[in-house]
Order: sequence, then structure tokens, then C-alpha cells
Amino acid sequence: MRDDSTKPERKTSKPRVPLFRVGEILGETYEILGVLGQGGMGQVFEARDLVLDRRVAIKAGWPDREVHWLRLEARALAALRHPTMVTVFHRGTHRGIEYVVMERIYGVSLHTHIARRRASQHRFTIREVLDVLIGVADGIAAVHRVGLAHRDIKPGNVMLAPNNRVVLMDFGLALPEASGMPSSPMGTPDYMAPEAIMNDSRSGERFAVDLYALGVMAYEMLTMRTPFGGKNTADVWTAHLSDDAPDPRELRDDIPPQLAELVLALLEKTPEKRPESIDSVGAALRALRGAEPLQMGRGSSVLIVDDDPEMASLLRVIVRSSVPSAAVATAHDAEAAIKLVHQQPPDLLLLDLRMPTMNGVELAMYLRGTHLADATTIVAVSALAQEDDLALLGELGITRFVAKGPDLSPRLSAVLRELDRRR
Repeated sequence: MRDDSTKPERKTSKPRVPLFRVGEILGETYEILGVLGQGGMGQVFEARDLVLDRRVAIKAGWPDREVHWLRLEARALAALRHPTMVTVFHRGTHRGIEYVVMERIYGVSLHTHIARRRASQHRFTIREVLDVLIGVADGIAAVHRVGLAHRDIKPGNVMLAPNNRVVLMDFGLALPEASGMPSSPMGTPDYMAPEAIMNDSRSGERFAVDLYALGVMAYEMLTMRTPFGGKNTADVWTAHLSDDAPDPRELRDDIPPQLAELVLALLEKTPEKRPESIDSVGAALRALRGAEPLQMGRGSSVLIVDDDPEMASLLRVIVRSSVPSAAVATAHDAEAAIKLVHQQPPDLLLLDLRMPTMNGVELAMYLRGTHLADATTIVAVSALAQEDDLALLGELGITRFVAKGPDLSPRLSAVLRELDRRR
């Protein structure tokens, strides 16, 4: 649950009597099993769906507090379909208490994960930071695509679930990007953009509030401290408004310069100086992760996906001549490619964009969306590519395109040699 930032000091919620009793049944369907947590706005319960025999989570608002946020969160989540989003099943009222039934997420919050690393003095690797940031950026992008700004991006609202799933939580502060001004500044002080603190996040710039919060979170994961501190909320807000963020490389010398520059750009005081969209941020993060060692040498693997057997054979010859010791596999359609990736994600995937049934762009979206090939460098190799296709591939972190043609061999060999040098 979120903090109440309108108070001058940060406080923790006092324990309250549970809104629902263990064993109580809501709507003749959901049996309460226990309390999972609580905050200033309500409680979260674990429950059993008696009809479908599954565990669910139930979020309920305190009856003495305004519960508009709960309705808003339910509507926002119901409008979204993405692996980073919690699925909403039902909204109802029981004994005058409003509640929302949603997917039960098993995992740990990023807030808890950071606290454990800080306590053990075991900092995150750059790769770990990039993995989480890419997942969060994907979630923010899904929110922005439906015209909403989350407005409370913070480690406490990010869950790290099994199978490397990153889940974005708590949409109680979400607002349509084009809506009017909120009545008062809301959010969590450490992660609030200057314009949110001043309650001046205007239409056309509200998405930038989420970018700023992502920058704070990135800084914290990299350095184990937030860029703007203070003894109380007023001090933290003053630092956000007045102080420049310290270069994270002053606290950690192995941060890639491009990553440090991206984080500082996200932390710019004015919205127009930050990156233009979360999509561009996600692409930059994926490019940084793709720049990590691929080990293009002994033991590396390459998957060629092309529906033309003759072209697939030519690509195999080019790869063999450029990386002689690599293990090379071939798939002639997306279904075969997915099976091979499930068995073992390749280090490099050469992808034809024009294939029947599921084309290359759709395959790339599937592989990135399911995180099957997050560590795979993908190079598009195709005769034709529409501008929209290339833009979408860029959002997925696929920035290399080699056009098929008479001089395919030297151009693709050059790309493979470039990858080899960078790795």
C-alpha cells in the first residue's frame, strides 16, 4: 500500500483489527484465509476461490476512508493485459466494505529485496539492475499505452515473482494523462518528481512523472541509496526541487557511462528534459543489456529463423565463416523457433521478418513478452522492413537490421564481427 505523503513526517500504519474474519465468505465465492498486509488505505487478504479452487488476493478499503482509489485501481487493472499487470477478477461490497478480487502474486517486493541486499552489503550486479528496470519499464509502457500515468512508481509497488516476472502493483494514484490537476500532491516522497511535489504535473507531461520515479529507483538499485535524502518529507521534497542528482559513478565505478547518463536524464528537474517516452527508455535499457558479453566464441549458440530453406542455408554458411566454433540451429517457422528457444535460449538469433502464420515481428514480441529470450541478441535479417516494424523492434531492444540482397554476406559478417568485438 502507498504512503500518505500529505503528512509532514513519514509514518507507519498502526495495526488494525482485520476487516474480514478468517473463514468469512465474500459473495458466496471467496473464503478469507488470512491477512497478507495493510497500509494507510486498506488491507490485503489471501482467500480461496471456492468455485475455481484457486488462491486469490482481496484488497479492501478502510470503511472510514474514501475508497475512490480502490475503484480506480480496479478499472485501471481491468483495462490492461500485460505480464507485468495483476489480473482483476471481481469487485464487490461485503458488510458495507468495498473490495477487489485479483490475482495472488507470489514473490517479494523490490523494496524488501533492496533492503536485504543493503543489509548483507551484497549489491546488485549491473545485469540484475537492467533486468528489473526493463521489466518495470515494460509495465509502465503498458500503462502509458492506455493513456494512464501510474504516479506511484517505487520499489514497494514492484513485485519480483517466479520465472523472472516483474509485476507492477498499486494503481490507486493512477490518472488519465489528459485529466485535470489532482487536488493535492500525492505519492511517496523519495520517488516524487518536482512537478508532482508542486502539484503541477500538467496534461501532456504527466507520463514524465513515472520516468522520474524510474530514475530514482534505478539510482537506488545501483548505489543502495536514493539520490535525494533528508530527515523528513519536507527535506526530501526540498532536495528534489533544488539539488542536482549526484553522478552514480561517484558511488560505484563499474556503472557503464551510458547507464549513468540515462539515469541522470531521467532525474532531470523539468519534464521536457527527460527522455521523450518510456518506450525510448526501455529500448536504451535493452541496448545496454545487449552490450553485455555474449561470448561469441567457443560454446556460443546461434538460431536462424527463416522460412526459406535456401536462405537459411546461406545464413548458416555466413555464421560458420564468421564464428566457426558456434553451434548453429535452424527453424523454418515461428512455432519451431519457440520450441528451440524453450529448450535453450540462443546467444544470437537471426530473424526473418516475413514469415507465414506468425511473422518475425510477432515472434520477437512473443519472445520478449514471455522473457524467453531476454538474454538473446536478436538481429533482423529480412528482404523488406516497414518503418513501423523497425520502430516496434527498436522498442523491443532489437536495433540491428540487415537487408537481404546481393551483398548480404559481407554486411552480415560485419555485424557478427562487431558483436564479437563488443563481447
